[in-house]
Amino acid sequence: MAVKTADDVKRVKKLIQEAEVKAAKAQGVLDNLEEKWKERYGEGTLTAAKQAYSELQTKIQKQEKRRDELMKELDNLYDWDSLEE
Repeated sequence: MAVKTADDVKRVKKLIQEAEVKAAKAQGVLDNLEEKWKERYGEGTLTAAKQAYSELQTKIQKQEKRRDELMKELDNLYDWDSLEE
């Protein structure tokens, strides 16, 4: 094993400090994103956002199905082809 010099120790300390600063910045970005998600969507975590997305997708599918049913019912109420004549 190589003998560590004072310069090696200083270099490693500096690398650790730089990594800590980068980690703190990254955490700040994540915190900022979570806060924006809370403001916009009422949820702050990715898991909660995915759950909300899934619920919205289900709601959209139900509404589209209902719309299609109503359109079919409307089509059956009147002879729309007679309007073209």
